[in-house]
Amino acid sequence: MAHFEIPENGEGITAFNIPYLGKPLTLMQWGGDAAGNQLALNFDPGPPAVELKIIKKMPAASTLFTVRGLMDDCTVTLNAFIPGTAQTYAKELTFNVLGKPVNHPGYTVDLLAQLAQSSSAKKVHLYNLVMTKPAPLLKQNTERGHYNCGDVSASYGGKLFGAKTSVANYAYYLPPTSDRMADLRFDANTMRLRINSIRGLLNQGVSVRVWLVHDDGFGTHITATDPTHYVTIVGYGEGKFLFIDPWPQGSAFRYAGGMYPPTDNKFFGEFWYDPGHLEMGIRKDAESENQMSYVIVGGPP
Repeated sequence: MAHFEIPENGEGITAFNIPYLGKPLTLMQWGGDAAGNQLALNFDPGPPAVELKIIKKMPAASTLFTVRGLMDDCTVTLNAFIPGTAQTYAKELTFNVLGKPVNHPGYTVDLLAQLAQSSSAKKVHLYNLVMTKPAPLLKQNTERGHYNCGDVSASYGGKLFGAKTSVANYAYYLPPTSDRMADLRFDANTMRLRINSIRGLLNQGVSVRVWLVHDDGFGTHITATDPTHYVTIVGYGEGKFLFIDPWPQGSAFRYAGGMYPPTDNKFFGEFWYDPGHLEMGIRKDAESENQMSYVIVGGPP
């Protein structure tokens, strides 16, 4: 049966959120009518909210085309039909045109926003899923004895960004003087190099997995048996890092990057550090009883 799909992976779609004044996105209308006749494409009557350009006709009576949002905050419907008739064959494709894609405010690099800014329909679709249905893509196993935050955090690069996540894990902390997170200290000069390393990887489009502690009670040499966790850094601004947290509700962040209005996401979080006091390391404060405090203790050299 005729349908619309993302040609990069063959995924069928009936609705697609696209950015206002973003890059043209390539989609496909697959299949013709029962006799195999090619179908024509057109939007329902209305303002020119979406630019439609036919690229070429394809085998199996299919059509490759691009779309680009020309008006924000609007919805239009694309139909496939036999020219000269009102008979439609593919299930209509609804486009919601949202905002102009931007980085989260104050961020120099934002790999999540780069998905929405992409010319790849697959990446824009992944951005939509992260923003509206994040759990299937981002959530780790939360069953005790089966925690897999390290593997899930390492998978985000391949799933979302098209480049493997950096998983190097060099210890950042000085020998602990107690088992309290508040007392963890770091060499300031070394931390400056670590921060520059993380930022350098992000500049190359590489997400960065980091290791952290989330509770007191660790030993003088922190190990995986201590209260540790993995998350993946995906952006940076001055004195801060944006990250994806595979543990649901371990973090929460009101994200305003990409093309959606500011949206609360329980899989996002933000680290902070003071450039004048790098001996304190890179941390996240718990903003509610359900969230966790984090201190990064390992990552790329």
